[in-house]
Amino acid sequence: MSDLKIAIIDPVGKKAGLDHYDTSLANALIKNSCNVKVFSNYDTNHKDHFTRNHFSFTFHKGFFEFLSLIREFVSALKIARKEKSEIVILHIFHSNFIDYLFILLVKNFNFRICLIIHDIESLIHQERKSRINNCVKLSEFVVVHNSFSYEELVKKISREEINKISVIPHGNFTEAYKEESRDESALYFNLDKKKKYILFFGMLKKTKGLDILIEAMKDVEPGVDLIIAGRARDISIVHIEKLIESLELTGRIHLFIRYLANEERSKLFSLCESIVLPYR
Repeated sequence: MSDLKIAIIDPVGKKAGLDHYDTSLANALIKNSCNVKVFSNYDTNHKDHFTRNHFSFTFHKGFFEFLSLIREFVSALKIARKEKSEIVILHIFHSNFIDYLFILLVKNFNFRICLIIHDIESLIHQERKSRINNCVKLSEFVVVHNSFSYEELVKKISREEINKISVIPHGNFTEAYKEESRDESALYFNLDKKKKYILFFGMLKKTKGLDILIEAMKDVEPGVDLIIAGRARDISIVHIEKLIESLELTGRIHLFIRYLANEERSKLFSLCESIVLPYR
């Protein structure tokens, strides 16, 4: 191990699939001779080579729930400082008040900060320009996963901060997939095992072009159905249901609008012929 100690502090974790991201990131850093600890809300397995501390990191509305979240975050920082971590890696999704507060807390503990900025569409609104610029100013390293995100982020930050940004492609997480019985998977979701299925999986957001996929289904042969699985963020499910009904596709599009556990994800992947993600 090198002397470089890194703490990944992730309050989102398994609630949005970031447990796979954190695990892959930690193991990759370890392969590059770093000493890594993950602070999040999921359990590791025996194949992982990093240590971690478990926190609930519960996001609920309410003053006392907010205080509990901050208290846990500060506890993670105290442990990281005691163990002499040098860099703290944080995920940014919305550049909202909590994101900025977390960064301020990390800075107050005198850590070097690496921001990984996801979901760039949530950062490009004009009213958040000053906040994302301040987040980047307080950080030493900034990572985005593609050139589009880089180009959009550059528009929102000061010129002197641009050299902090690195474009690193997103990982594939193929190790997170476990093959399941197709027949048993169809039975689990109460679907016809004789049919073929296309899968749209993940957070439902306008930027993912779900309406494009639904409209395209009217040109797909009748023996192929579409499964839409995941939680909705900024999409009206009522609107989606009306669109499906207007295209007379009600019996061919199956909605599972909720959080799906890792085991359910593997069942869906095993059941479907392909995954289609029509990002705008």
